[in-house]
Amino acid sequence: MMETDIQFTSPFKTVSEAAEYLRLKPQTLNNMRSSGKGPDYHKHGSRIVYHIDDLNLWSNQFKFTSEPQGEFA
Repeated sequence: MMETDIQFTSPFKTVSEAAEYLRLKPQTLNNMRSSGKGPDYHKHGSRIVYHIDDLNLWSNQFKFTSEPQGEFA
């Protein structure tokens, strides 16, 4: 039987991984979760995890578009 080098990457991120992905500190993400202001999360047993799609969805709520200003408008 031939061995393959297929690496499985889970779409679920730990608090530390999710914080790094969002460029936040893990404690900031924990505080946001406690206050109901952070991204949706899952509990797998006692572990808190974030699905990558939920992280992107939450982050996109804070997306802004630049608008021309000044003499170049």
